[in-house]
Amino acid sequence: MLEEKQIKKLRKSLIRKKKELLTQYDKLNEDSLKITQTAVSGESPYSFHIADEGTNTFERERDFTMGDNMKVLISRIDKAIEKIKNGTYGICEICGREIGYERLEALPFVNLCINCKKEDLI
Repeated sequence: MLEEKQIKKLRKSLIRKKKELLTQYDKLNEDSLKITQTAVSGESPYSFHIADEGTNTFERERDFTMGDNMKVLISRIDKAIEKIKNGTYGICEICGREIGYERLEALPFVNLCINCKKEDLI
């Protein structure tokens, strides 16, 4: 069973990671909006070339994918924080066994123990 001290440390880690992700997400959205507005308005300081449009499209797609991944991770962090509040944090959602502290320390938002995660990947 996780000790109270360990849970507090993991909770702080979750909150810190969530703040970092929210900051990165906001910056990503801000940058994407600027790129889109520049592309739509034609106010780019660079001369237009068809190859540049491909690069811009790739960068927008990459940013959307990164943003989606960040949202998923933020959701998992929120779920972990909720589990801390209701006393079920650190319990595997498949087998009901305790998730090892070392695993939680590395990835505090995980919801599966290492054995169930291995089975899930097969």
